[in-house]
Amino acid sequence: MDTIRQDLIAAIRSLKRSPGFTAVVVGTLAIAIGPLTAIFSVVDAVLLRPLPFDRPDRIVQVWVGEGSAPHGPTSSANFIDWRAMNRSFEAIAAEDFASYNLTSDAEGARPERLRGAVVSPSFFRVVGTRAALGRGLTVDDERADAHVAVLSYGLWTRRFAGDVHIVGREILLDGTRWQIVGVMPATFTFPGPLVEESIDLWTPLAWSPSDVQRGMRRYGVTARLRPGVTLAQAQSDLDRVGARLAADYPTDNGGTRIRLVPIREELAGGARRALLVLLGAVVLLLLVACANAANLMLARAATRDHEMSIRVALGAGRGRIVRQLLTETGILSTLATALGVLAALWIIAVYGALVPIGTRADVSLDGRVLGFVVTTALATGLAFGLVPAWRASTTTVGQSLRRDGRSSTATRARRRFSSALVVFEVAIAVVLLVGAGLLVRSFGRLTGNDVGFDARETYVARISLPSARYTDDRARQFVNDGLSRLRELRGVARAGVVDYLPFGQSDLHLGMTIEGQERAPHGKVSAHYRSIAGDYLGAMRIPLLRGRALTPMDASGAPLVALVSQTMARRYWPNENPIGQRIRVGSATDADPSPWLTVVGVVGDVKHWSFAEAAEPMVYASLEQRPTRNFTFVARLDGEHAATVASVREVLFTVDPEQPVTWQPFRELLNSSVAEPRFRSAFIAGFGILALTLAIVGLYGLISFGVTQRTRELGVRVALGARHGDIVALVVREGMRLALAGILFGVAGAFLATRLLQGMLYHVSATDTVTFIAVPLVLMTTAAIANYLPARRAAKTDPVTALASP
Repeated sequence: MDTIRQDLIAAIRSLKRSPGFTAVVVGTLAIAIGPLTAIFSVVDAVLLRPLPFDRPDRIVQVWVGEGSAPHGPTSSANFIDWRAMNRSFEAIAAEDFASYNLTSDAEGARPERLRGAVVSPSFFRVVGTRAALGRGLTVDDERADAHVAVLSYGLWTRRFAGDVHIVGREILLDGTRWQIVGVMPATFTFPGPLVEESIDLWTPLAWSPSDVQRGMRRYGVTARLRPGVTLAQAQSDLDRVGARLAADYPTDNGGTRIRLVPIREELAGGARRALLVLLGAVVLLLLVACANAANLMLARAATRDHEMSIRVALGAGRGRIVRQLLTETGILSTLATALGVLAALWIIAVYGALVPIGTRADVSLDGRVLGFVVTTALATGLAFGLVPAWRASTTTVGQSLRRDGRSSTATRARRRFSSALVVFEVAIAVVLLVGAGLLVRSFGRLTGNDVGFDARETYVARISLPSARYTDDRARQFVNDGLSRLRELRGVARAGVVDYLPFGQSDLHLGMTIEGQERAPHGKVSAHYRSIAGDYLGAMRIPLLRGRALTPMDASGAPLVALVSQTMARRYWPNENPIGQRIRVGSATDADPSPWLTVVGVVGDVKHWSFAEAAEPMVYASLEQRPTRNFTFVARLDGEHAATVASVREVLFTVDPEQPVTWQPFRELLNSSVAEPRFRSAFIAGFGILALTLAIVGLYGLISFGVTQRTRELGVRVALGARHGDIVALVVREGMRLALAGILFGVAGAFLATRLLQGMLYHVSATDTVTFIAVPLVLMTTAAIANYLPARRAAKTDPVTALASP
């Protein structure tokens, strides 16, 4: 114990004598440990942390795959058949989303819009999670008149102050009294694709006979496998069920396939590969930092040869010297880890700002993460300290006391090792910068896509009118009053309404029949269906390409009309004029077909889910003719002035003070849709820049130290007539050889490593020529600058002073 204490005291004293060296090493390591800690905490939260469900390995999501879309919802009729025909599930549940307006009996209390999950009562049996208070939903709740709800922990604490007597209490949802039967634990999250908004409450899903249909797919499905049933066995069973339904109902189920996805894979979504790539990137960054620190330690060891020889002369063994120097590296890595943890907290905050709420895991520096950090600190200390410590321990008294010891074999071996470390740093920097360059170019092309509308200076407000208070006529009146008051506001240029907003995380995709094409020669006829009102096209700046737009004359009782998108017109009327053609929702074989709609105009294509998707057929009907209680107001402002935004936020409260309204910039929805590619491209770009900086600093340090070591040699060259340019060229040539070797190794490594990014790139090849040329040019330029600075100093060497030095 005394020996350890002595080593610690000696190490602290040694580091205090070199504050600059200590600060540089600690800072270099912290630059890598901070990002590594932050990214590992995200990986832990998303991929490693136990899910808040009972035996989550038995839980699967059940999707309908069709064409290039492997993840699709199913219909109510298909779900009922799945439930009856499968042999693999212990329990199966359907899920949908809904919005509720929570109002209070207290005077002056503002209503609140809640995000709800409407689920089969068997849902809580599927997930196997008990309520923290009360109970979950049961089979007895599977009734249309069962107005019961289970609250999320967040809603319970936020709105009801964690009232432990909340079970049995009634609340007003959409003007109807609902009884609270339970509160879920704080760790419980809705299992399924992560949505933009968190879930506030769960209510029972019950279908009336008219709700059971096969053409409208809108329900997600979660199931629990029976004991002993494997995923492969369950998939084979569902393949059998799917084939039977496709044969019985070819119009709705032909060409589809049922697909099972483990719940952890579903919750991780596309983040798994991205997070593993990010984790690999920060590990590479840590290797660069360790190489840089090792070079600094080697340089410092070269200046301590005399000190080491004295220790050897006084009887210190090699083991004692190694232990002493490793104690110093241990202190450095501990300080770097502490600083890195502080940096990780800041990076996690940045992560929270870049990623939308719905896709943001609960990231924290818990015991698992801190254990990882401690292990990383120990490994880092050994990684950058062991070789320098071992080399320092090999110093002999004779080598140290010889004035020309700098030219000894040991010194040359040390320089070769340092040069190899610099080549390694440059190579890794190339790999990271190439990966960053590919992702940044991909992100630029993705966000540069034309989505078919203009979200600038546009605000949106989602509305869910309670059916208990709003008939179809009252819903129409609410829309008209809201649009009228928005138009009267100074600064509002255009205002409209749509039921399914682009990038709004909801959609309605329906099968359709085209008059004269009942047999559908081009296959299934289907389209996204939208109801609009007011000047929706103008507010969104969706161009009218042909015919006319919908007008107030297309009211209830008038002939039913519709607009179609350009893609729909080209696909279904390739050689005809679509104006005047008729379409209707549903199959030609439906017993009770919907009425025909006459096409009166063609509008531009709009992307609904993402920047990357291809344009799909879309139909716009008049909301006046087909009213709905769930829709979104869209207001385009002349300028985003605070007074105008504030007035827009308040205006709809004057229509119905009990109706919750929250306006948000439309740009936020678009930003959320590209959060993941923005996150990974920004972080890997940052890691690449840090790696480049460390590599260039390492190169500069090596060349600068070499110039110092060769002072006498350079002085002799100058004395013998070497010109200023000759000395500069000599030094620069040595450094550029190292840089070029690192670039060549890095480019070769990048050709292999970037294959991992293939699925993350949009219209950019993993071997993109521009990136693979630009990155080496940038590195060669920065390396030339890094080499020139010590070379210029070397050229100014005074031969008299240099020859007089020892």
